[in-house]
Amino acid sequence: MDRDLLGVIPFLLLALFAQLYFCNANGAEGIVERIVGDVAGDIGVGVLYLETGEGLFYNGRHHFPLASINKLFIALKCFQLIDAGELSLTEHMLVKKRDTRIDSGLTERFERIGKSFDITVADLLARMLEVSDNTAADMLLRRVGGVPAVVGLLHTFGFDCISFDRSLEEMVADFVGISGVKIRSAKQFKLLSKAIRQEDRMSTANQFYGDKRDTVTVRCMIEFLQKLFGGQLLSPDSTELFLKHLSRCKTGKRRIPQGFPGAGVLHKTGTLGAVANDVGIIKLPDERGHIALAVFLNVPGISLRKREDFIAQLARGFVDYMLERSDEETF
Repeated sequence: MDRDLLGVIPFLLLALFAQLYFCNANGAEGIVERIVGDVAGDIGVGVLYLETGEGLFYNGRHHFPLASINKLFIALKCFQLIDAGELSLTEHMLVKKRDTRIDSGLTERFERIGKSFDITVADLLARMLEVSDNTAADMLLRRVGGVPAVVGLLHTFGFDCISFDRSLEEMVADFVGISGVKIRSAKQFKLLSKAIRQEDRMSTANQFYGDKRDTVTVRCMIEFLQKLFGGQLLSPDSTELFLKHLSRCKTGKRRIPQGFPGAGVLHKTGTLGAVANDVGIIKLPDERGHIALAVFLNVPGISLRKREDFIAQLARGFVDYMLERSDEETF
């Protein structure tokens, strides 16, 4: 072989290695750029093949607002108390006027019948996880001991990168700019919210988006999903029921589920202002395993429908890329 050619081969191999490394290292960035383009905002995506441990992340260590994703952690505390025998699914609670929150079917029922009514913990859990009911979430949060009880449990499991700081009512009040006001009902909340000037609303919303309270990193969210699905957080019965509720999620059909039609999807959404999130588990076809997924968007200036389309496309793009890299067939 020609000496000159022999001398070039190492450089060619080095260039090939560098190109492959660059493609893998920048796969996540390439997917986001292709789908989102020059849209301004914060975007975080994470996928983890649960059976192999292979993952792909974009902005994995950035903190994103949870919005209603925080209901997963309220549920975790509920099920932990159920496992300990300190809470029962059949326990009854009373929905009173003071309990009512916006974006709640329970509030609609209260306003329709005009009086308090009885409901079980099992029903509250279903409503909180399957339709993201805010009244159910704050009632359960109060029952399990409030924010400190949930924070304590998260720290016990080592989830220090999850910031859980407020009830749903407090979080939304901070977002619209009526924090510090004693609120006695969802109806009063709506009236106070309507009185906020548009410029003041935008200012408080921007402050909310930069707030480190009630946030999570993509990597930490994926770890939570991995441990929940793997049965490392709860008893087998509680794990099964928790995941069953997530499989029945009725919100966010245009988000992760849109990207994987016909697949089994267990997920939970979060939405507040410019924030649109979806996290969950996808069951791959043909018994090929499961993938944990988390997509967080904090993107002002575009419609919710567009943000939901982005979530579906990002989820599908990341999963397909990772499966191709693992020599697996894509969906």
